[in-house]
Amino acid sequence: MATEQLKEVRVYFQNNPEYKLIHATGAWGGITPQGQVLCQLFFDRRENPETVALLIEKDGEVKETSRTGEQRLIRDILVGIVLRPDHAYSIGAWLQKNAIEAGFDPEAKKPGEE
Repeated sequence: MATEQLKEVRVYFQNNPEYKLIHATGAWGGITPQGQVLCQLFFDRRENPETVALLIEKDGEVKETSRTGEQRLIRDILVGIVLRPDHAYSIGAWLQKNAIEAGFDPEAKKPGEE
């Protein structure tokens, strides 16, 4: 028995009210106990100082004179996603394809490589 296939499916895009665009510098994660892939996107930054002291010159120019606080390197975890392994694989392939289309050369040497 021959089956009839649809030739076109229309998909409508809509942003969820909780949607937000983020800038990420990396990902962290692994395999969950249930065998799914956990991917947490993060952004690396310096911690803000606890305080800064400012000197206001006679001409109105403002100069920073001191800072307090450790100003550690912070890895802000922005969002986490849990994926089935097949979805993680297809998203990874899609990301690589788009990176290459955007000009990334996977064969190019990275800074510090000989």
